[in-house]
Amino acid sequence: MGELGFEEFLRERKRRRKIVSEETMAYYRNIFKRYLESRTLSEELVEYAVNHENKWLRNVFRHYI
Repeated sequence: MGELGFEEFLRERKRRRKIVSEETMAYYRNIFKRYLESRTLSEELVEYAVNHENKWLRNVFRHYI
């Protein structure tokens, strides 16, 4: 699911509160690009995301996978 597919999911298909604010979407996009882009899904990446000091990373990661 490319970047646009992920953003579409957050805006339209996400359960509960959908992302409507462009500021929030930009923040999520920045977190994804900074910490997750070009990384291979692995146990190490899961541990990294779950234990990262920025708890929003875990949230973005969870929605992405």
